Amino acid sequence: MIRFAWSVIDDHRFQIQVRTPVTRIGTLHRLTAAIYVLGMDVVSGNVLTEPDSESGELYSHDNFVLRIAEPDNFHFPMHEVTTRLGVLMETVLQKDLEPSSLLTEHKVAPPDREQLFADSCSIRFQQAADGSMTQMFVESPDRTGLLYHITQVLARENVNVWSAVILTNDRGTTEDSFYLQTEGKALSEIRTSALEGAILAG
Repeated sequence: MIRFAWSVIDDHRFQIQVRTPVTRIGTLHRLTAAIYVLGMDVVSGNVLTEPDSESGELYSHDNFVLRIAEPDNFHFPMHEVTTRLGVLMETVLQKDLEPSSLLTEHKVAPPDREQLFADSCSIRFQQAADGSMTQMFVESPDRTGLLYHITQVLARENVNVWSAVILTNDRGTTEDSFYLQTEGKALSEIRTSALEGAILAG
């Protein structure tokens, strides 16, 4: 089971903390699918993969600040929203459930790639200092579903997110960074080029 906690920031924003023993490829995408389905954006966040202090097993410890994407069309009290989010996250982490099925079940259309990248988007890569991972930096105008889309592509391309920092600055621009591996190694230049193309192409 996941551990899920939340606290209200204001009428349209709240913070959640999610701890899950599931660290397989696509875990972050599954969490973002639940967030997207409920009509919320990730304003900021930290994603960490850490060993348990007692068992030594890896787990994911994530913190997100979320906001309601369209407040005027949102008519649920905050405690109901967070309860539904916790249940959806628990559900979508089941191995046999595809994240896209959440969108189908809740009649939510996937993000429009052309709308996501209607304005300029910068994606760049660099190798981590120890050479074991690749850092990916994404700078783009903030759009609902952007993180869902990026993590969907990463999962589809069999790329594991070991950690990430999600940030939306005061200009409404996302400044996200991800530490990535594939098959336990940093990504090659060929893989990063293909990954950038896949993100932009959808």
